[in-house]
Amino acid sequence: MGNFNILAEKIDLFMKEYICRKYNPEDIFWWMSLSGGKDSFAMCHGIYSWYKDRGYRFNGSAFTVKQWQNHVLQSLKQQIDWIDIIELDAVEETKVKTRYSEGQQAPCTQCSGIRRSAGDRYILENRKKGKVNLVARGLHLSDTAVSFLWRWAFYDNYADLVYRKYYPMTQLFPDIFLVKPLYLAREKEVQDYTSNRGYVPVCCCCPACRHPSRRDIVEESMLEIYKELAVDQWEFSVPNMHQYIDFHFPYGTEYLQEHSASGFAVKHNHIEEGFYDFAIDYFEHLVKKSNIPDIFDPSSTLEEFAIKNLLTGRKTSLTEKIPIPRLMTGNCDLTAAERKMTATMGPLWGGIGATDKDRRRILKYQYDFLKYSVDKEWKQVNEM
Repeated sequence: MGNFNILAEKIDLFMKEYICRKYNPEDIFWWMSLSGGKDSFAMCHGIYSWYKDRGYRFNGSAFTVKQWQNHVLQSLKQQIDWIDIIELDAVEETKVKTRYSEGQQAPCTQCSGIRRSAGDRYILENRKKGKVNLVARGLHLSDTAVSFLWRWAFYDNYADLVYRKYYPMTQLFPDIFLVKPLYLAREKEVQDYTSNRGYVPVCCCCPACRHPSRRDIVEESMLEIYKELAVDQWEFSVPNMHQYIDFHFPYGTEYLQEHSASGFAVKHNHIEEGFYDFAIDYFEHLVKKSNIPDIFDPSSTLEEFAIKNLLTGRKTSLTEKIPIPRLMTGNCDLTAAERKMTATMGPLWGGIGATDKDRRRILKYQYDFLKYSVDKEWKQVNEM
């Protein structure tokens, strides 16, 4: 069976476990939130196909929220003919609330809030009485894993998120629920499904297309660690993801992993290769003209320390001395993952593998030594 069929199986699992146990499928009215990207297309097509394959009557409509000048609606209507699509105009609201200026990091959190509010307002005014109104968004398992991966870099303990966030179904209003039909799906599976159906994604023209967001940076730097080590089903190796899946999914992590495709989604990089060259040269120059202090332990590297802890999911304390960053040993032959992490977080990026007190100490030392500060949103990448 091709990978493009795995997503259909994941949607079937979602429907059986989270929807059909509570509702008759024909008592549901679906509100499909479409962005123009592959994820929301796969979600919409997958749910519609699930209904048709089982002989159920599908009821629903779709909407896209316009926040930047683009041609998303036109492209969607050319490629999707099984559901009505309308456009909600939030261009001015986005402009006013984000106050975005060209060159800044993409305001993804603010944009997402505006998008949700616009959709909620529309659905509240138009909800179908006598139906269960389900607002469907294309968030998948890989999205959740990236969020956990980012949190691991900057927090000692975020295990409580396992029990209070990223639910497959959440009540928004008395007869309206937010659902995530791709909740169990890897992005690789979504991409295979979409490609097999010939869908052509359309850019929303938001700032993230030009200036990487935090999520983009995590995917293009920390995720490289798993790629380098060929951890093909990387989501299941991210700290706390096992607990998260076991809590929300009755069949458990082992079952889901056995029924998942392997490999990485192929994505457009937001950080150009020239950035890494520039940043590494910049840090190498700073290190060469400075005296390396004796706070470093030359018997091990900070990179090895961080990667080992990421793969085990642990944060550990350090002795007074810090494992030496590879760039400070005079060996600039960094691996692809080390190179990208060094460029985006600085030579002492490996401090993310330490417990909070030591991580703060290491990153503070990096600022004192190299005058390079690290922000939890990874804003230093755009500043660099």
